[in-house]
Amino acid sequence: MGLLMWFLGPVGRYVGGAILLALAAWAAIQYFKHQGAAEHRAAIERVNADAATNADEGERLVRRCYDAGGVWDNITGRCGRAP
Repeated sequence: MGLLMWFLGPVGRYVGGAILLALAAWAAIQYFKHQGAAEHRAAIERVNADAATNADEGERLVRRCYDAGGVWDNITGRCGRAP
């Protein structure tokens, strides 16, 4: 009966409150950690999508150059005339 009275008394309430507060703090930290990771992942995916779009556009430019009989200059990134 002594242990039950300790849990129901003021000391038990303080200990229980401290445990609940610690659990709430841990849950908040986990939430913000995962939210930050999701935002970072989304930013990386946006950059990857932009890079893929730019690569596709570059491929189209080079293909048009060769189809027109030109020579692609890798240094300037422009189509030149065939020698």
